[in-house]
Amino acid sequence: MEIKAEKQTLPQVARRVIEILRKKADWKRAKKGERYFKESVKLFGLPAKDLDSFVKELHRSLKPYWSVDDVVEFCEILLPNPYLEAKAVALGLLSAYKKDFKRGLFVKIEKWLSSNYCDSWAAVDGLCMYVLSELLLMYPELKEEIAMWPHSPNRWVRRAASVSFIKMARRGIILDDIYEISKSLFPDDDDLVQKANGWLLREAGKADSARLERFLLEHGATIPRTTLRYAIERFDEVRRQYILVETREAKKRR
Repeated sequence: MEIKAEKQTLPQVARRVIEILRKKADWKRAKKGERYFKESVKLFGLPAKDLDSFVKELHRSLKPYWSVDDVVEFCEILLPNPYLEAKAVALGLLSAYKKDFKRGLFVKIEKWLSSNYCDSWAAVDGLCMYVLSELLLMYPELKEEIAMWPHSPNRWVRRAASVSFIKMARRGIILDDIYEISKSLFPDDDDLVQKANGWLLREAGKADSARLERFLLEHGATIPRTTLRYAIERFDEVRRQYILVETREAKKRR
C-alpha cells in the first residue's frame, strides 16, 4: 500500500489515500451507485468488501505510529473530500480506535455534521453507527445534547439524532429517551429524516415489540406514514395492517 506513517505527515497520508482510491476506482460502477442517492454524491465505485479490506490494511500500517488524536486530525483533513469512499476510510479508521475515544470527540462530530462534511445518508449513517454510537455508549450523558438535534435546520444533524441511538435501541437501552427523541422528529417533513426515525423505532421494537405497538397506536395521528411503515416492518402482516388502519383513522379524527 506504500503508506509509511513514520515518514509521512497527516496531509501526506491523506493525499496518498486519495491516490490509492483513485487508482482502484471503477467509474462505471460509480455512476450506477450515484443514482441510488437523491442528493449529489461522488463515488470512486469501490465494492464495500474492497473498501473494508483497504481500511483494515491502512489501520495495520498506521496503528504503531498514530494515536486516536492523530486519526481525529486525519478525519478533519479527509472528511471534507467530496468522495464518499474517502469519508468512509476516515470514519472506518476512526472506528478502529473506539476503545480510545474521548468525550471531546463529540464537539468534532457536531462540527462534521453541521459543516456538511457528511452530506449524504450513507456518510451520516457511517459516522453515527461506527463512531457516534460508540461514543454515546461510553458517555451516555451525551444524549442530552443530541436531544437538541431534532430542532436543527440541518437535515443531516436531524437524521443523526435518530441514527446515533440505533445501537442503544437494539440493546433496549434508554428506551424512554429514544421514544422522546422519536416524537420530537414527527413534525419533520424531510424524507431522509422520516426514514431514519422509522428505522430507530423498528430497532426499539426488537427489544420490546408490545411497547412499540402501544407507542404507534398512541401517537399514530402525528406519525408520518413513511416513519410508520419503516417502524412496523418486523410485525406480522395482521399486526401491520391493524396498526396502519388504526393510525389512518386517528389521522382522520384530528
